[in-house]
Amino acid sequence: MSIIPLLSVDGGGIRGIIPGRVLEYMETKMGVPAQSQFYMSAGSSAGGLVVAATSLVRGKPIMSAGQAKDLFVNEGPDIFRKGFLSRKFNIDVPNIFTTRYDGKHLDHVLRETFGDLRLSDLDNDLMVSAYDIVRRKEKLFKSWEAQGNFTNLYDREEDPRGKDYTLFDVTRATSSAQAYFNVHTAQNMLGEPTHLIDGGNFANNPALLVYSDAVRRFGPAHQYVVFSLGTGETERPLDHKGLKNAGILKWAGPTVDINLGSMRSHDYIMRTLIGPDYMRIQTDLRPHGPGNPAPSDDFDDASKENIERLQETAENLIKSERHRLDCFAEFLLANKLKPQDELIAEQQEYDRKHPPRPPACEPHELPGPDGIA
Repeated sequence: MSIIPLLSVDGGGIRGIIPGRVLEYMETKMGVPAQSQFYMSAGSSAGGLVVAATSLVRGKPIMSAGQAKDLFVNEGPDIFRKGFLSRKFNIDVPNIFTTRYDGKHLDHVLRETFGDLRLSDLDNDLMVSAYDIVRRKEKLFKSWEAQGNFTNLYDREEDPRGKDYTLFDVTRATSSAQAYFNVHTAQNMLGEPTHLIDGGNFANNPALLVYSDAVRRFGPAHQYVVFSLGTGETERPLDHKGLKNAGILKWAGPTVDINLGSMRSHDYIMRTLIGPDYMRIQTDLRPHGPGNPAPSDDFDDASKENIERLQETAENLIKSERHRLDCFAEFLLANKLKPQDELIAEQQEYDRKHPPRPPACEPHELPGPDGIA
């Protein structure tokens, strides 16, 4: 059986600086593009931008991990540009009737980064999450399905163009946090529209998603190793007194933060499923020492001071995890990726030698309606 490394990057808005810097360190250590060392990669929100921007086209990355990190550092202040009153008088004006940001600079950055590239143009297998507000279900963009390599048997009669989207649409959709940016309408290559918001609403940590899809594609007998990069734990307590009897307006902002930050259950499941092969690189957002304030956990705080604190947090994380990161970089370089057909053949050979256990009960053995008392 083979070892299958997978990459997962959390969402977190401007806090995408942290996993971007960790991935930059890994690229420097390995001397090769990070995406060339993983079978699949997945990202939500800011993490979706990181994994999409570092994807490979004709053997070369769209940009390095360092350049992807610098998008947050350099463009974040304009993407999350406050209104006049907020900037001039430091007043936090609530956005009751419209989104907090118009998204124009975000659109500009994404178009400049990706141009007309599509999912089907990618060499690596990429998954990015979003949420479909019309169908009320998750939307998973998958580059391999855009190329006609479907995960689900029942999808194999579909036109791959129905799964193919521009990388602009993919990254804009996964970044569209409700109340902060407008709902994004993405069109596939058949011209069919889908109305989407931030993928972090149901999978801010997409490790479980990419692991599940990998097992479905390659089989359960392989050893899966998931390199999961966080954007910092949100630990700031909410105002329990102010929210005790609060209505819709007061809960609107905290609810978004809770949705995007409460993904520890995915950590718990992944650690249960694969134990030490789930390599989680995460940090807290606490003060680094006396007179050294912690970065804000607001995913839209792109002030100069907070960006500097996030960069310092990222450096401290690398310093504290250097041994594990260096070890994992050596592991990735030593592990040679195999073609998908070879992985599936290995699984089939394993299945021949180890027949699966029968299910607990077969549907045809259940009593029909007449047999139910």
